[in-house]
Amino acid sequence: MRTVVRGDNKLPVYINNKDVMNLIVVNESKLRRDSVLPKLPLITATLTLRYRDVDLLAHIEKDITEYLSSHPDVDQAITARCVLADFTTTGPQLALRALLRRQVAPRQAFVLSELLRGAEQIVRAHGGYLAIEELYSHDLPPSPPPAMAATVTRALTNGGGGGGGTAGSPPLPSSFSSSQSTDSV
Repeated sequence: MRTVVRGDNKLPVYINNKDVMNLIVVNESKLRRDSVLPKLPLITATLTLRYRDVDLLAHIEKDITEYLSSHPDVDQAITARCVLADFTTTGPQLALRALLRRQVAPRQAFVLSELLRGAEQIVRAHGGYLAIEELYSHDLPPSPPPAMAATVTRALTNGGGGGGGTAGSPPLPSSFSSSQSTDSV
């Protein structure tokens, strides 16, 4: 008995069966036929929180994991998750991982941006903030305390809070008199 194998030039090659049993046969024509579909995009990202927000980590991890799992563009083939990855000099670092559906692969950067914004909103909803490298922190104003931020937001959305502002601009604090404000600013 013998086995017939066709070479690249389509000519038959006859090999005895006892010899085939000792060979390692690789079908290279099947190796060359790779799928033309794009690979499933796996998104990985990290968020670093401030050390003063360490007590909020467990709740933030849980809520971000739920957010990633329920997002319509995330595939459920691999469980989306948010876990504590490291303690850096800046703060505790959360690692996010989610597999996107194949249909949204062309929009991967947009979806990643959307997921990161959603994760940051969850951190802020818990009263936490993302950490900033010490190198850049001297150029930024300090974060307002949560109670103050709510008051400022309420004043801006209601249009109240002291008057003195022009239409379309935020109102001035009540400690400013009309003589102190100028329109040339």
